[in-house]
Amino acid sequence: MKVVKVLWHILEVIIICYVVFVTACILFRNGYGYTQFGSMTVVTVNDVNVNDFENISNGSLLLIKDSSSFKVDDEVFYYDIRDQKYIVVSDRIVNIEDGKYIVDGVNENNEVVQVKLNSKKIIGKSYLKIGTLGYLVDLLESRIGFLFLVILPIFIVFLYELVQFVIVFKEEKTSVKKIKNYTDKNTKMVDKVDNEDDII
Repeated sequence: MKVVKVLWHILEVIIICYVVFVTACILFRNGYGYTQFGSMTVVTVNDVNVNDFENISNGSLLLIKDSSSFKVDDEVFYYDIRDQKYIVVSDRIVNIEDGKYIVDGVNENNEVVQVKLNSKKIIGKSYLKIGTLGYLVDLLESRIGFLFLVILPIFIVFLYELVQFVIVFKEEKTSVKKIKNYTDKNTKMVDKVDNEDDII
């Protein structure tokens, strides 16, 4: 029984940790809809943008650090618009004109064209890639994933703790009742002895 309780408490800690993580990812989204912690932007690689990265596989999680200085041939990550939605893509800088960075981008017809980047939409160039964690983050941030992997576990934890509280409350109530009965019994015995002494 103790082992089960220990395992349950470990599970509770895990649930709370990933709920905090997912909540933070949602609360710290920037104006482009991506999670940003200080100078670090969190990007998941999926079917929508996997072809826009070099040597990065589908399902990866990228932590991209803000940068402000670039040179020709640097791979730069920036926000682009696809289907009226911002996505993160990467391209190599092919030229710098008047302080503006130019990359070989892709237009709506999938034709390669030179694009002059808006400095406000540039994220950075250095990044950390974490395996296939992007699949999990995408799942947790989806409506279905948030419902079944965040809300439901929290509800189960709450329900379990509520049941435990009720059990403890009943046990305490039973203990108090037993003590009260024991005290009343002793009091009656003392009163009886006192009455017998009075008669004598």
